Amino acid sequence: MEEEIEMVYGAKGDVWETLSVSPRDGSLWLASSTAPRLWHKPPLGRVRPVRVAQAKEGGFRDVVARWDGIYIAPTSCNGSSLWRVDPSGKLLGTALPQTACPPVDLETDWSGRTWALLPETGETFTLSSGDRWAPGKASSPWPARAGPFRGWFFWGTEPVGMGGEEETVLIRGAEPFREDCGEGNRLLRVAGDARGWAALTRDWLLLGEHAVESTE
Repeated sequence: MEEEIEMVYGAKGDVWETLSVSPRDGSLWLASSTAPRLWHKPPLGRVRPVRVAQAKEGGFRDVVARWDGIYIAPTSCNGSSLWRVDPSGKLLGTALPQTACPPVDLETDWSGRTWALLPETGETFTLSSGDRWAPGKASSPWPARAGPFRGWFFWGTEPVGMGGEEETVLIRGAEPFREDCGEGNRLLRVAGDARGWAALTRDWLLLGEHAVESTE
């Protein structure tokens, strides 16, 4: 089996914590909970910062790129748990108004459907377009035995939860197991579709294609 992988480093001081793959062109959008901006990595070219006009402080818990804009979950929500911005960072709309602004985690499955998860309650929502969300199938609240909730991702149609303290704990099915990314490193995010995947850790960003049978 052969697999192509590219490693990308950010500028000094950049701390990425979450990412999403754009369905438009396969580019990457990255975010941090401590920076009021996004980062954009086109298929060809370097990573560049994108200022979000509405963001004055804090950063973003999560980001997901869609055809109608970039959906982001701000840490300081100002009345809405989700924002939608254009590629220049201009605010286009808001969604999921929550008085207490609970944490929201965004993901897209390999079929292209976008999901929002409220890990504290297990509530899920699915997105049609233009900030229109519908209640989805509820799951159980995040289990305490897996440590603090760190996010989730889809591998095909299967949702995989991430938690843990210094080490990453994955929940795939019923029981948690640990993911080893090397001493001092940890898995932060995974995003992908039927064409390929991206994995973000504390130390690096890996871009990969799905393994194919070698002809040699």
